[in-house]
Amino acid sequence: MPGGGKIGFLSALYRSSGGEQEAPEGSSAAGGSNVSEGSRRRWGRGPGRTRGGKTGGGYQGRTRRSRRERTPPDLTAAAAAEEEEEEVREQEEPRQEEEVREQEEPRQEEEDQEEEEDQGEEEEAAGDTRAVWLRGPSQLPQRPIPLARRPIIRPVPDRYWMLVQAGAHKRKPNGILGTLCRELFPGLVMHAGNLEPAYTWDHYIAVPDAEDREGRSFGNKARRVVGEFWDFFRCEPGYEAIAAQVADTACRKLVKDMHYEARVQAVITYCADVEKRKVGKDVARNMFLTREQYLRVPPNWCAGKGACWEMMVDMWLSEEWIQRHNLCRERRLLMQGAPHHQGSRGLPEYRDAWSGSHEDQECNDFQAYCMAHKGRATSDVSYNPADPPEAYSNPSVHTRITEYTEMGKALHGDTWDPATQPLSGEAIMRAGGGKKHGRYWIANSLVDTASTPTLSQLRARTTDSTPPIRPRPETSVASVRAIQARMDEETKRREEIEARLEEERTLRQEQERRWQEERMQERQRMEQALLAERQAAQQQMQTMFSYLQGLGATINYQPPPTMAWPPPPLPPLGIPSIFPPSGATGTPNQSIGGSNEPPDEHSPARAAS
Repeated sequence: MPGGGKIGFLSALYRSSGGEQEAPEGSSAAGGSNVSEGSRRRWGRGPGRTRGGKTGGGYQGRTRRSRRERTPPDLTAAAAAEEEEEEVREQEEPRQEEEVREQEEPRQEEEDQEEEEDQGEEEEAAGDTRAVWLRGPSQLPQRPIPLARRPIIRPVPDRYWMLVQAGAHKRKPNGILGTLCRELFPGLVMHAGNLEPAYTWDHYIAVPDAEDREGRSFGNKARRVVGEFWDFFRCEPGYEAIAAQVADTACRKLVKDMHYEARVQAVITYCADVEKRKVGKDVARNMFLTREQYLRVPPNWCAGKGACWEMMVDMWLSEEWIQRHNLCRERRLLMQGAPHHQGSRGLPEYRDAWSGSHEDQECNDFQAYCMAHKGRATSDVSYNPADPPEAYSNPSVHTRITEYTEMGKALHGDTWDPATQPLSGEAIMRAGGGKKHGRYWIANSLVDTASTPTLSQLRARTTDSTPPIRPRPETSVASVRAIQARMDEETKRREEIEARLEEERTLRQEQERRWQEERMQERQRMEQALLAERQAAQQQMQTMFSYLQGLGATINYQPPPTMAWPPPPLPPLGIPSIFPPSGATGTPNQSIGGSNEPPDEHSPARAAS
């Protein structure tokens, strides 16, 4: 609201009611610096990741426009919370648009790399400003949050959370855990006798913790991350032990994803800051920079840890890492479709979102699993047991659903319907061959682990009358089988093509042989016709000569003598000289008046003779 109208009204109302008291340490009323930091956090970037600032790896440009002014330094905690909730509501629509863009990528990453895609991510461009993609939220909500205003969450194994009661913020638990893992990144750690970057959650466990300004010490960095996580949430009573396990499992993956996205983010940031061009994640994953280029764009969580960033860059440039990267990329390309359409939601959240966007229609856990592999929760998708494999994002999902349904009917009777019954943990265990890598075959986050028997228990009570435990095909085996099937199909198609070509080649050769024979026959006929014509001409000529000879004999005509052949050579031709030979009398000169006519009787020459 321009001029801070709503905020000013709330602040004045709070002061007029006598509520202006000494604010607790760290609250917004205790000092302007904390509020300024919180205001900067709500803008989604912060130090090192700003779009308009000159620090960090973010692209320098104009800051995002807002219809509200920043929070004044003297704002009370209640007004600050109200402003934050209003900002969250305003940012829901661009976040949903970002989620749609993320899910329309041609190739998805591994299923577990969808955890924080739509948390705090926005891409916008105004004028010459280039939006730089950043994975997950970059800042934490403002602290401290009163215990009564913290959201209540329930852990859902193995790494998801369910919102039980809303609170002062709407941030997702795993997004908070990921931000804490980045902010508390220990850098280089001596682990297992090696000094290396903290690549895993075990590195966080190996780093001792120091006492903070509040006098808290958690023992190590891992406990510090989980301990500060509960500054923003409350656990539903009775789920404390499960919450610890879920947080540990989630952090192990979040730390791994943090390092995976670090190289991709470095490529995106370098292209935006240095080359002034925007590249997407799908392109950046297959791009590589030089060592000097990587060192120019360290992430904000590596600020002040130059040696650690250099070791990470050197690992990315090693031949071993590049070969492993290419191998993993080839494995991802073997996927026949997207792993799911949940986005960052777990299956419980997807189920609730689908019901909310479809007029509160009922949706059980099995239907949620099926529809999560068909489309987004807000799209027009529904469960239909008659859907073919092409209706799902991955054909293997149809196989799992079919085998689970068959196993459930074998256990519970032919009238058992998975669309109306709760998930059968025993059917999932028997159809999937137990848990693999700690995950159930289908709907891992919805299976009731307390009532689901273990694989050893199933083996102990399996008899000839009970359905057998089916072995689950390994991912590599399934990939090899799929490749082999494609190769067999390609070989069969190639053999068919070669057979057709061979048949056409045989027909063409036979046709050419017939044409050759016809040409030879035609040539022989032409030669015979020409020979007959010549013989006829010679016979006619002989007949004509015989007739002429007989005619000459009747009139006593003697033919001319026969000339010798070849005729004698001709005498040599001589060239006459224009001068008379010596001693010869030449022709007397004649006068001009002379005449070539013979003289008559009166001429002088006649008289002289």
